[in-house]
Amino acid sequence: TGDFRTKLRRPRLTGTVFDNLINVQVQIFRESDVLVNNFTDPLGTATALADGTYVVQVDAAHALADGSYTVRILATDAAGNADDSPSLTFTVDATPPNVESFCSPTAMNPCPATPVTETTNRLVVTFNGTDLDFCPSPAGGIAECGTNPSSGFAASAINPANYRLVGASRGAFNLSTSQFVLTPGAGPGTSVLTINLRDASNNSIPLPNDTWVFTIDGTSSVQDIAGNRLDGEFPGRARVMNTGACLPQSSTSGFPSGNCVEGGDFVRTFTVNVPPPRVVTAVTDQGTKKVFTRVFITFSGAMNGTLAENAN
Repeated sequence: TGDFRTKLRRPRLTGTVFDNLINVQVQIFRESDVLVNNFTDPLGTATALADGTYVVQVDAAHALADGSYTVRILATDAAGNADDSPSLTFTVDATPPNVESFCSPTAMNPCPATPVTETTNRLVVTFNGTDLDFCPSPAGGIAECGTNPSSGFAASAINPANYRLVGASRGAFNLSTSQFVLTPGAGPGTSVLTINLRDASNNSIPLPNDTWVFTIDGTSSVQDIAGNRLDGEFPGRARVMNTGACLPQSSTSGFPSGNCVEGGDFVRTFTVNVPPPRVVTAVTDQGTKKVFTRVFITFSGAMNGTLAENAN
């Protein structure tokens, strides 16, 4: 990409050599190999075309793990004349992001199990990845790394079009008016998305009782700055970093998501079942007198939107 990130473990480098002879050999070398071993272990080899242009790719035996690399190109013509290019630094990020947790917080529980029996008006998703394009800004806030702050993971993660919330009885919940807030997570490589459920007037909306299916589009939309699409399948399998191994999930929670292949929707089903409020006490402003002007009723729960709707 334009900011020298790639999701390819065998990236290709292109350029042009200037020589009077044809069949110029072009090789990729690590900077460390150039300085220490004097061009002894090429990462990839190719032959330039007659016009001097070339495409040289890292070979399978030298496939690169995630990390930062500094390389040079060495060009050698048929007469043995050789010259090397200035160094080039790039980052390999071939690990797709995944979902580390999903919660529908309540006032008393930050991540209740389903069924959720208290009012919830938020959905919280924690993403995990090696390159989620957050970096500290000079002002101490949060800025997006990369050449274009409107692209990459942050832009796709806060786009309401990439999310669906559908109730078994109530149908699709309109997320387009909700507030999507993305912040860095507590752990390295994590970002936390909070979806505050709002109506068109920016009023908070408690999620009604129903069985809900929450979906994140990882097939084509949510992706990190290197272009890795979300590895979202749930329950997931355990990924062994930099090895390509994908093991059976040992966590009973099913997290993290994914099948170790980029491009998969995250789909999670949960139930909201907030019980209706009960009348605990009812007293008048005149005690036991027959004439009174007010009755004070105490309910077992706060009369928010969900409880009021379920009241008997």
